[in-house]
Amino acid sequence: MEIVDKESPFQPGQPVDPDKFKGRKENIKEISRYLKQISNGKHQNFFINGKRGIGKSSFARYMGEVAKINCNMISIHLYLNGVGSVKGLVREIITKIVSETEENWKDRISKLFGNTIKSVEFGGLKVEFNPSPEQMDTLTFNFPRILINILEKAGYNEKNGKKGLFIVIDDINGLTGTPDFANWYKSFNDTLSTDFPDEAPIFMVLSGLSEKKELLFNHNPSFSRIFHYTELEILKYDEIREFYLSTLKKIPMEIDEDALKLMIDYCSGLPTMMHEIGDAVFWEDEDFHVDLSDALTGILNAGKQIGDKYLRPIFDSRIKSEKYMSIFRKIGDHAFHTIEKGFTKKELSNVLTDEEMNVLDDFIRRAKDLGIIELSSAKKFGTYQFTNNLYPAYLMIDKLAHEQNLN
Repeated sequence: MEIVDKESPFQPGQPVDPDKFKGRKENIKEISRYLKQISNGKHQNFFINGKRGIGKSSFARYMGEVAKINCNMISIHLYLNGVGSVKGLVREIITKIVSETEENWKDRISKLFGNTIKSVEFGGLKVEFNPSPEQMDTLTFNFPRILINILEKAGYNEKNGKKGLFIVIDDINGLTGTPDFANWYKSFNDTLSTDFPDEAPIFMVLSGLSEKKELLFNHNPSFSRIFHYTELEILKYDEIREFYLSTLKKIPMEIDEDALKLMIDYCSGLPTMMHEIGDAVFWEDEDFHVDLSDALTGILNAGKQIGDKYLRPIFDSRIKSEKYMSIFRKIGDHAFHTIEKGFTKKELSNVLTDEEMNVLDDFIRRAKDLGIIELSSAKKFGTYQFTNNLYPAYLMIDKLAHEQNLN
């Protein structure tokens, strides 16, 4: 079997490497403003929120690299993957700090935790952090002091020492079910403010869905007041264009203007779609020159991948009515409006058949029950929006595939 001698520059289904990150200039400017304030020893709290597929993890990872390279900070990024307790969170943070700190600081930091940390050499350094339940209680309660001690051991006040900590807590879903995390975090923040007002260069970043942020606020109303916020929106046309052109130039691979425009249109401003489409088109092309046919076939393949990964189980197993799917496709045809502005029943009446209009109320009720659409609280009354921006993006491509099959 012949091995394909080329490598895709795109990263579908995973956070983007910082050196491939593009766009978000205003968001970067916003968070960088607060990052600069770390140098005076005052801690910062930031919350990155947005819908699925909008690029929260990639943005947080990029900012962590900025903190590491430009500000000489210890930078860690935690993917919690279901961690549901404060003690579990503290354990993960300490383990990550010790495992990712440069060698010249690692031993000094490890000694803070005595015999609870062991390093095992097996294809690289593996850190084992095994505190007793009693020790874990103490570490959790004294976590502000623990972080200050870590910075001291990392040479915070030394000429070539680390200048702060940048900690990203990603995928906070498991921490939002009870008030425990919100209450603990509020106490953690208050302790840093009162006990270490000018010696806590700690930048904490939470990343999560907008609805999870609201859950935390409901658990502890004071929680919301300690954060700066940035909400990631869909990317602009020019940002996507710059991303594709700069990425393909590195290969190098040429692209026709009509093919590029088609790819940009079907991305719907979503980083997830940008990488899925880019990757599918890359593998479809055979001569390092993307034409309209390459782009079209790649987009259809990307739609299948998105459907298989995220959405098709919902549509195929629970939305079996062809009338319902026809309505979805027509909504998808207007996805550039629905992503940003939502849609109303009156607007749909202009594009639906009489038969589709007869089942529209049932369709909306069904789609709401399945969590596909919701009433928008931020827009005018009677406006619906998708709960996930991947839905309209997928539906646009599904409609395109449906039309291709009919021709």
